[in-house]
Amino acid sequence: MEAFESGYPVAFGINLDIPEEKVVGNVNPICAKHPSEFKKPEPGVQSDEADSSRTQKRAKLHQNSARPWIDFFRKSNRLVTVDVSCGEPEYISEKLDELLTELSFPPLKTLNSVVLFGFDEEEFSGLDYNHYGLSEVPLKTVVNDPMASKENLLSSLCRHIDSIGNTTESSFAVQLSGTSIKKTETAKSDKKSLMFMNMESGNFLHNYITPGKTPKAQFNRQFKAVMSTEDEVCLFPQDTHTELCRQIALCMAQIRAG
Repeated sequence: MEAFESGYPVAFGINLDIPEEKVVGNVNPICAKHPSEFKKPEPGVQSDEADSSRTQKRAKLHQNSARPWIDFFRKSNRLVTVDVSCGEPEYISEKLDELLTELSFPPLKTLNSVVLFGFDEEEFSGLDYNHYGLSEVPLKTVVNDPMASKENLLSSLCRHIDSIGNTTESSFAVQLSGTSIKKTETAKSDKKSLMFMNMESGNFLHNYITPGKTPKAQFNRQFKAVMSTEDEVCLFPQDTHTELCRQIALCMAQIRAG
């Protein structure tokens, strides 16, 4: 670690810890079967999940492997230990985010974002931005040249989103009118990436954004949805060409991935 830090200084280490007694205490499997329905194991065969001895050995092996790393940061008073035995990934992630924010380590980019695209003002007519927690982004006002290429416009959009997003979950309504990105564009791209697309009917805004508590009429327009591996959801009006939806989401995902 000393050699590594000579070139890459480390502020502190985070130890995601599960106390050994909690590891060993959670080895009993949960099953919907009645005890009378369990089959007796074959001779010499033992359940890995129910074998507390194996679990103890694995816990000990992990501790021995991690110990030098933990001791290195503990000795220099740079170790933060977080009990993650609750086993709830979303809760753990939320608490880690709060910790890093308190220590002045904001995220480099807005995470888990939902970006709603519109091609003219009529498509957002009746949309209550406050109710859905949406930040309005008229793209032509945040770029130097509204007629620049799609790639340049989306790159500027990503930078703008990261500059105004102040939480790990942010939602944006991006108005594309007045830019070079047109709904009628159908040119195909050879770029490939893992994307998840939902082009079926029944995709409403409230399926992706939890509305505010104040009772309001829901925005009843339906959308095409494209989800990237960067935890970003892009929503488009139903009459948008599917290839254009894919290109915009793919371009944004590649830009966000850096």
